[in-house]
Amino acid sequence: DSAITTGDAYSIVSLLNQVNTTIINSQIYLVTINIFGDVNANIILPELAADGGNTPCCDGQDVTINNQATVSSQINSQAVSGQNTVVAATDAQIESGDAQSVVNVTNVVNTTLVNTSISSLVINVLGEWIGSWLGADEWLTEGDSGGCDGCIDDISIDNQALVENNITSLAVSGGNNVSAQSGQIRTGNAYSSISLFNFINTSIINSRGFWGFINIFGRLTGNVGTTAALFPESSPEASVEPETSAEEPDPASRETGGLLSIEQSNNVGEYILPGDTVTFNVLVKNPGGGKVYDAKLWLGLTQDGNSLGGGWIHIGDIETHKGVKISSGLVLSQLAGGGEYTGIAKVIGYVGPDSE
Repeated sequence: DSAITTGDAYSIVSLLNQVNTTIINSQIYLVTINIFGDVNANIILPELAADGGNTPCCDGQDVTINNQATVSSQINSQAVSGQNTVVAATDAQIESGDAQSVVNVTNVVNTTLVNTSISSLVINVLGEWIGSWLGADEWLTEGDSGGCDGCIDDISIDNQALVENNITSLAVSGGNNVSAQSGQIRTGNAYSSISLFNFINTSIINSRGFWGFINIFGRLTGNVGTTAALFPESSPEASVEPETSAEEPDPASRETGGLLSIEQSNNVGEYILPGDTVTFNVLVKNPGGGKVYDAKLWLGLTQDGNSLGGGWIHIGDIETHKGVKISSGLVLSQLAGGGEYTGIAKVIGYVGPDSE
C-alpha cells in the first residue's frame, strides 16, 4: 500500500515598476492584500478627501510634457492541485484540493494628474466574503484634490521608456504519482497570485491617488471601507480574540497532545534603510499528537530590548502534523536610527479541556 498527502502551496508575486515618474506635493497608495484561511477583521482604506485649509493653486505656470513609452507584459499564473496519477492493482483513490489563480494588473502609462483625487480598488472573491462596502460612494470617485500648498515653477518633462515584464507564478500541490497494490493521493490547495503595477512616464502633481487589490482566497469576515468612523467601535483585544461559534467545540471537549513550533526568516540583506519594508516568513507547525486551538501569531520589532510595535495575526486551529505559512511586511519608520533590530515571532494556542 502507498499513500501521498501534500499540504497547501502558495506562490505570491507583487511587482512595482516606477519608471520616469514625477511626484510633486502628492500622496499615492499602492496596495495588495492576499487573504488565506479565516480572517476576522475590517479593512480600513486611507481617506482621499481634501484636508482643507490649502491655498489655491497658483495660475500661470507652464507644464510641458512629452512622453513615449512601450510596455510589454508576459504573465503566467498557474495553480495546480490535480495532474495526479494512481496505478493500483486493487484500490485507487485521488482527492484534489482547490486550485485558485488570480492576476491583477494596473497600467498608468503616459498619464498626467494635476489637482486630482483618483481611486481604484478591485476585490477578487475566490473564497468567501462575509461583509460589505462602507462609504464606497464617497471614496470611489474622481475629483479635485482640494487645492495645494504653495506654487510650483514651470515644468518641462521629456520621457522615453521601454519596459518588458516576464512574470511566472507557479503553485503546485499536485503532480503526484503512485504505483502500488493499493494507492491513495490527497492533495492540498494551490494558490497563485500576481499583482503588477506599471507607473511609466507618469506625472502626479498636487494630487492624491489609491490603486489596490484585495484577493480573498479563504474567508474574510469583516467590512471594507473608508474612515474608522464608519466602523463600530471595538477594543484591540476584541479584534484579536476569535469569537466562539456554534460549530466550534466547547473548551471542555478539546483534545490534548497538541504542540507548537515556529520558524522565522526575512528578506534582509546586508542592511536596510529607514522607510524600507521588511518581509517576514513564518512557519508555524503542530508536531504533537492532538489539535491546537485558536492559535495566533505575534510579529513585531524590538531594539535594545524595547518594543517598536507589531501586531497579532489570527491563525485558527492547527491539525496534528500540519502547519501554516505566514508572510507579512513590517515598515521601518523614516525616523529609525542605525543599529541592530530584532524580529520577534511568538505563537500562542490552546489544548486540553482546561484551555492550557
